[in-house]
Order: sequence, then C-alpha cells, then structure tokens
Amino acid sequence: MIASVKDMPDEGLGIKTHINGAGGNGEAVTPPLDSALPRQMTDSGVLDHSRGWNELLRLGDRYMQKFIGLLPIVLEDKDPGAAHKIRVASRRLEQILSLIYSKPLPAYARKLRRGAKRSRHLLGDLADCDVLLSMAERSLAHDPPRDVAAWKAVAHFLQQRRAKTSGPVLQKLRQVDFATPCARFQRDLEDNGVRLRVHCNGKIQALTPGKAEQIVQQRILHSLAHLWREFESIVEESHEDPCEKVIHGVRIATKRLRNLVEVMKKLGISGSAETLVLLRELQRAIGEWHDMEVLEHVTSKMLVHKKFVRDHLELAVEIEQLFLRNREIKRTSEEKFRRVTMNSHDYQEIKRWVLSKLPSRAQPGRPPLIAPHPASPPSVPDPVIVSFAASSK
Repeated sequence: MIASVKDMPDEGLGIKTHINGAGGNGEAVTPPLDSALPRQMTDSGVLDHSRGWNELLRLGDRYMQKFIGLLPIVLEDKDPGAAHKIRVASRRLEQILSLIYSKPLPAYARKLRRGAKRSRHLLGDLADCDVLLSMAERSLAHDPPRDVAAWKAVAHFLQQRRAKTSGPVLQKLRQVDFATPCARFQRDLEDNGVRLRVHCNGKIQALTPGKAEQIVQQRILHSLAHLWREFESIVEESHEDPCEKVIHGVRIATKRLRNLVEVMKKLGISGSAETLVLLRELQRAIGEWHDMEVLEHVTSKMLVHKKFVRDHLELAVEIEQLFLRNREIKRTSEEKFRRVTMNSHDYQEIKRWVLSKLPSRAQPGRPPLIAPHPASPPSVPDPVIVSFAASSK
C-alpha cells in the first residue's frame, strides 16, 4: 500500500530543472510566482519574491499528501469518517491544481484531477451512510434516548446498505491510478514548482517576478470571478425555486468558493479570513438541510417495503413519525438557509468582499490583489501561459 508519494514509482517524470540556474534547454529560470503576503528580505538584502509561490506549492504538497495519506485508510474501511475526509481533500486538491498549473493542464495533472473527482463520486454514498450512522449514535446516546426503536432500525438498515455497497465501491477505487500522476506532481513540487514559459507572438519570453505576480493574480481572480458567478446564480435560483436539486447545487457552489477562499487566506489576502468564517456558517446551514434530505430518502425507502411494514407495523409507525419530525427540521433548515442568503448582512458582506477583489472598469485605481514588483517590466497583452511540464509530457 502506498503511504507516501515518495514511495511511488519515479518513471515518466518531467524534466528536472533548477530554479536558480538554467533549465534543461539552457534558458534562465526565474522564481515564477509572487504572493499577496508582505515581501521579505533575504539575508543578502534582496527581496524574496517567491514567498507566496512557495506557499502555494506547500499547499499543493500538503493537500496531495493529505489525499494520498487517506487512501489506505479508506481502503481498509475501518475509520467511519475517512470517506468524508478524503472527499474534502479531493476538492482542495482539485482547487490547488487549477492555481499551480496553467490551462491546458499537463496530462498527469488532468489525470490526478480526474482521479480525485472519481474518488469523491465513488465514496459519496458511503460518506452519507457514515454521517447518518453518526447521527443515529448521537440520538441513541441522548439522555433520555430519543426514538430508540426507530433509530435502531434506521441504523441497521444503513449498516446493511453500507456493507452491500462498500466492497464494489472500494474495488473500483483500488483500480484508479493515483501513483503515476502524484509522482509527477511531486517532482514538480520538488523542483521548486512548475517552470513556466510565456508564449507571446510565437516567442518564448523570460518570466520575470513582475510578470509572475500578474499571472498569480490573474489565476486567482479568474477563479474567484467564475466561482462567484456560479454561486450567485444558483443562490438566486434557490430563492425562486427552492427544490432539492437547486439547494444541492448551492451546497456544491459554496464548497468550491470556500476552497478558493481558504487558499486566499493562506496567501494572506486581506479580508479572506473573515469571509471564510461567513462561508463556513452558510455551509453549516446547508449541511443541516442535506443531512435531513439524505435521512428522508433512507426512511422513505424503508417504508415502501410492504413486507417490512406488514411484519413490523408498530415499528413502521415510529419510523414514519421520525420521518415527519425530521421533515420539520429540514423545513426549518431551508428557512434558515433562505434567511442567510436573502439580503442578510453576512451574505452582503461576502458579496462586498468578492466584488472588492474583482477588477472593475468603474474603479480603474483599484490596487492589485498582488502588489506588482516595482522593477517589473510592462505587461505583455494577452499572454498564453503554458507549463513546462505540459510542453515536455
């Protein structure tokens, strides 16, 4: 079992380069990206322009190691929270890949992203079962216990359902190749990051610190603009049509936006910490609704079995009462969610912060998200950024 990326095969890796020397083709390599963090002085008195880029790489390494470290735990199927944890790690890994690499991503980065997404989809049902089993345990541990017979029946149903699906799901997960793309991504990280080249008018230009700052800013802002449009659109749709599918879409959009803001916080971008707190509160409100939604589906499946209802009529009545009480909790969660997203102070604060970071023609004097280096050359219009790894795959 692979416990670390360093244990993975080293075949098929990208060409190794040195950040302070020359690349494999002899051209000079410049530290590619700067940071929203305050610049630091090195021992020689020279400004360190790579601090933010290095922080991005550290996040990439941390997210990948977290994901890989959870894989054997998930496959052993002994930790009831592992499926949920690796699904969270997969989203974070996808987000960081989109910031470290330019489009189109190199083949191995796309493969790693697809693998992370597939693991999340495969483990969705197991994670839901684990959450509901934990909910059942809390209810049964309550003093006095609540709906004991109903919750025990629900827990038994969930355990049977999980036991039936876990084998095939984990077997499919074992067949996903994570070793090769993770090893190649690790090599990029060990090379002090993906070496970038700028193609403009058919020529390869040196990537100066000033231009690198612009690239990082462009990637973050592009991602923020895209995720905010997606989030705002689905929230507005939920006000007009608060059906299950739409609210689930809000839940996913909130997670994606939160993952990006987490990275922005790590890079020290102002206001991101406060916005992250507000997004967590919103996600918690939607999470309560989602748990009740999954529980409703489970209990309804139990009640449609005619043989179960006929043989356990009294228990079926208790389960139906539990179903109705949880539907009330779900309705309360929907109302709470609508209050949070319908012109509430917190929602407006999130919107205000996002719009303050996005470029606007109405505010031409807005300071950049990442302050440019004072000696940086004029920006080249519409550069196409490609990764060195992508060009040598």
